[in-house]
Amino acid sequence: MQFEADSGLPYALVPASVCMAFGVVETRRLEIGLPDGTKLERGVGEVEMSVGGHRAVCPVFIGQRLDRPVMGWVTLEALGLVLDPFTRLIHEMAEPA
Repeated sequence: MQFEADSGLPYALVPASVCMAFGVVETRRLEIGLPDGTKLERGVGEVEMSVGGHRAVCPVFIGQRLDRPVMGWVTLEALGLVLDPFTRLIHEMAEPA
């Protein structure tokens, strides 16, 4: 599955159909603030994600019918990845000095 990266969204937003197929269980609900000021409420669950050989169990927003897949910053960091805000490319997190 392809995701768009969004540094303003904390968790990945995964389509409900994918969450159901993987048995993701809603454990709570949170409000998402969109850049235009719109507030949406979505369920949150956990799923094991794998991106480019990086694996982690991550909290995810359970999407609704018209939601598109989006990768948030907490999910990226859990996977050891970061979004470069200038190039909009995803890179491996730098090791601490």
